[in-house]
Amino acid sequence: MLQRRILDRQGLGPAPTLEITDAGLTPDPGWVRGDWRPEVLRSRLTLRASKRRGSASSEASFHVDRGVTSRLQAGDVLSLVFTACARNGLSVVRDGRLVVAVGAVTRVDLGTTIQARIPHEVIAQAESQFRALDPTFELLELTIELTIAGRSALLPGGSCRFGDYEVSVLHVPKRPRESST
Repeated sequence: MLQRRILDRQGLGPAPTLEITDAGLTPDPGWVRGDWRPEVLRSRLTLRASKRRGSASSEASFHVDRGVTSRLQAGDVLSLVFTACARNGLSVVRDGRLVVAVGAVTRVDLGTTIQARIPHEVIAQAESQFRALDPTFELLELTIELTIAGRSALLPGGSCRFGDYEVSVLHVPKRPRESST
């Protein structure tokens, strides 16, 4: 099942179909335009509008690590988000429990016992403390607050085991400040 509210914004209509195919290894891995592209086996996910009438486009596709798609089972709920700032997110929930989530995890369904958010108020307080020493200080990356079954942790980056989950926070870029001029 695909979350309809997210897909409707992509212009694929209320009930697109999902096709998953092998996409091979990442082409040209390494640094590309300032971003690291790891060499991984990929799957191509293609969403197709079930009815052309009323749909702005007929299909949309993207690649994900095959390790994500290899976990899918019949009845899983696949949640996708394509944010305005070009950050994509994907999660798989089975029987209300998170199986896997990647990308913009603060914007996708994480099941019934997990919440993820960016604690902007805490980040602002930390920046304020550092600005006492350097008025131009600004954190370049954001910290994720992850709550599992009522227990919270701040995860600025790296990997850890939290509850029953293996968690890796690879990179959470902070949007540049908007100019006041």
